[in-house]
Amino acid sequence: MNISPGRVQWHYDPIVFSPSLTLDCHLERFQWIASRLSGYTSRCIVSFMNRYRKLERRLEGAGVEIIEPSWEEKMELLRNFVEIGRGHGVELFYCCDDTMSASGIKKARCVDPGILSSECGVDISRMVFSPSRKDCGCLKSFDIGSYDTCPHGCLYCYANSRQEMVEKNWSGHDPEGGALIDN
Repeated sequence: MNISPGRVQWHYDPIVFSPSLTLDCHLERFQWIASRLSGYTSRCIVSFMNRYRKLERRLEGAGVEIIEPSWEEKMELLRNFVEIGRGHGVELFYCCDDTMSASGIKKARCVDPGILSSECGVDISRMVFSPSRKDCGCLKSFDIGSYDTCPHGCLYCYANSRQEMVEKNWSGHDPEGGALIDN
């Protein structure tokens, strides 16, 4: 099956700064990924890390030093991303922060009415916008995932709160079953 690049959304997020994840490092990685995805997608959604309370606890417990970039550093990075993306036929979009439009990036919509209409032929006339947080522009949707179920243990994960719960839930996972977990 041939899938149009307009249906594929690449996410480069969360953008995290640390002593080893510098602006130059992000530019190099973004360029590398964009060059390999060229022709397969026409959209990239970016966002900077949100510092949730449970994330702060995890990072502190793991001894990870996170650096909060200045507004100017964020804008410089995003302007460079826009240029790199343009060179590979990829347009940039930002999730849930309309102030980022100052960098030349458009508002992202993970559940995007334009894509549903133009790429998938869906009649969106009766669909309802249902933002999940400030500056969200998504249509109403239903998440098929479940919290506390992913066993990968990524430090930056909003969906897992406690490892014990993840282990308990994952133990009930049947890859052939009809649900993610059977309770």
